[in-house]
Amino acid sequence: MRLNQGMLSEHDQGTMNAKMLQDIYEEGYAGALIFSWQDEWFKRCWNTMDFDLPDRRPFGSNPQTSEQEFGLMAFDPGNKTSACYVDGDFSEWENADPLVSDPNFSIYVKSDEKYLYLRIAAQTYDFEQDTILIPIDSISNQGNSTYPKYNVTFERPSEFVIILNGKENSRILVDSYYDSFYYLYAKRVKLIEANPAYEARNSGIFNPEYLTLNKELYLPVDKQKLPFSKYETGKLLYGNGNPLSKDYNSLSDFFVQDNNLEIRIPWALLNVTDPSSAMVMDDLYKAGIQSIKTNGFYIGGILLKENHVVGSTTMNLFSWQEWDTPSFHERLKPSYFIIQDAFANIK
Repeated sequence: MRLNQGMLSEHDQGTMNAKMLQDIYEEGYAGALIFSWQDEWFKRCWNTMDFDLPDRRPFGSNPQTSEQEFGLMAFDPGNKTSACYVDGDFSEWENADPLVSDPNFSIYVKSDEKYLYLRIAAQTYDFEQDTILIPIDSISNQGNSTYPKYNVTFERPSEFVIILNGKENSRILVDSYYDSFYYLYAKRVKLIEANPAYEARNSGIFNPEYLTLNKELYLPVDKQKLPFSKYETGKLLYGNGNPLSKDYNSLSDFFVQDNNLEIRIPWALLNVTDPSSAMVMDDLYKAGIQSIKTNGFYIGGILLKENHVVGSTTMNLFSWQEWDTPSFHERLKPSYFIIQDAFANIK
């Protein structure tokens, strides 16, 4: 059983705690405490704290931060339900107009305190064979105008591109010039190797999005050096993200049903430092890791079949309402009920 702080579902959380509870009981200890009862939006973590605004953390939920979702009771965005669930049920989009469309597909966009949500409604689409690219332009005077890997040109220079190509190959990538992971660890603290090609504007290079797991560490007693380690946090996980579904996986990022895709992207993966005040990272090489106001994101889509473009939309502006009072509702996680059973059946 993996006992760590990453890539664990709400079900895993309950199973792990139940197993530890049984171990504690069998060892004859007086008792133990489960940490914690409820999620806490305000908390920070060492590997994400450089990329947000400290005074605004309580105004939104950041799933990139491992410290925020320890609770048995979730505080989810929305007064009664979240704005969207990636589950194949598109009823929450019924009254929405597409942000962009062409004869082959349409893209709908919405957001809440935790995610940017997209729905792609395609006329004909082979989920495992075809590719959809979603370029996102979030800040002016930056971004890649082209993506040579797919031989495509974007209507606007884009800082991010979402690639949808089957269950195992879908991910979000960032313009290398706007790659905050590379900037911090290669340029600022010099823990990874620098690549000058990444530091050029409009290079056509999109990098995977990484999150640091461990900085390099030397253990003097063991005379052992633990290497710097990272994982690809921008790789999208396929699954059902609706807590009411029997197939619920809290880690799910996207789902497809009948040529329709739903996607949810944490704000932090789009270099948003505070969604509640529409603040994003500024030009890293001019300002460092500082924030600047955005008017919103220009979003479009490109559909490729056998590496040939068969559909392309304009890139239109999606903007969202700022807030000082976040909406939320309480939800008991699957882990709560697993722990409930564990206490009832402990022996």
